[in-house]
Amino acid sequence: MRAIKIGALAVAALIFIGCETPLTTNPDQQENPQPEVKELLESQCITDQEIGENAQKEPTGCLWPPLPDPSCSVYAITFVWGHLTNPRMPPFPVLDWSGGLRVSASGSSVKILRTIDFEDGEDRLLPVVEPAAAAWESKTAGDFDGLCLLVRVLGASTAVPELTFKTALFSITLPFSKLERLLAYYPVSDTDGVGLFARRLDGHAWPGGFIKGEWVIEANDGSRGSITGMWYDLFGLPVGTMAGSFSTLSDGGRHFEGWLSGVQLTVVLAEFKGTWSYDDPRLCATCGHGYGWFKGTYQYLSSKQTGILLGVFGDTAKEALRLPLRGIWRADPPVSTSAPPEAVP
Repeated sequence: MRAIKIGALAVAALIFIGCETPLTTNPDQQENPQPEVKELLESQCITDQEIGENAQKEPTGCLWPPLPDPSCSVYAITFVWGHLTNPRMPPFPVLDWSGGLRVSASGSSVKILRTIDFEDGEDRLLPVVEPAAAAWESKTAGDFDGLCLLVRVLGASTAVPELTFKTALFSITLPFSKLERLLAYYPVSDTDGVGLFARRLDGHAWPGGFIKGEWVIEANDGSRGSITGMWYDLFGLPVGTMAGSFSTLSDGGRHFEGWLSGVQLTVVLAEFKGTWSYDDPRLCATCGHGYGWFKGTYQYLSSKQTGILLGVFGDTAKEALRLPLRGIWRADPPVSTSAPPEAVP
């Protein structure tokens, strides 16, 4: 029997209980969420700030490729299941919500941003082969579990893309046209059910991404060399190939510059440039030669979009001529701000 989640939820009268024999509801019989379910969904939903913070922590990059793709859409979706209405006192029956979800559109992908109230040893995500699917084991006993996920949908096929959520207690298939903005509750009994909060993300939001590559030293003193790597999106999919060079000028200034090209085609998408250094105590006070940072800006050639890129290169364990590089790229915000970009951890 899993531990009951009480704490603040008890104060909010959100301690829930289930029926011993839940009844499967008609998936088409959508009911408007009761106030406590609506409050829970809104408190657990994915915010734009969370997406941005997650992109820089993991690091996992942006939602959109460098060039706009009209066939690509991204949705932020939160599922919560368990005892969500009509609070009761224990004992609570154990209900098995293990199941999975998948997107029907070919080339789409699902990223789990976080789990909701999964407990060690009792709830867990399961490995899946399909990038457009997710699976889990989950049991509730007077409480709830859930998932927050980002879904990238490619709608180039003739079939209408759909999302299927399936457990032994409840299943539903929804076209993404209904997930543009949806706050819903699907009861399976008088106490238990599935809550859903979905929204389509604005394609003009503030994208960001991450970079992996190499900083290749071509001079004994480390003063010049080349840069290679890839830019990735939030789902780990490559969106551009990076190539450039770094050098040290006669006045001691250290600069780098280069280009971002398409993954399959060598068409140049953007140019970037900036400064770099080996000696930044914020990154490593004792690293010395062979470890450093870079920061700069980029500009797309076919649009007015600009942004920043920054990161670190090196290996604290040893010095080498080919140093691993990691960093982030991020478009300038729609409204300019004087706040400096965050340092890469």
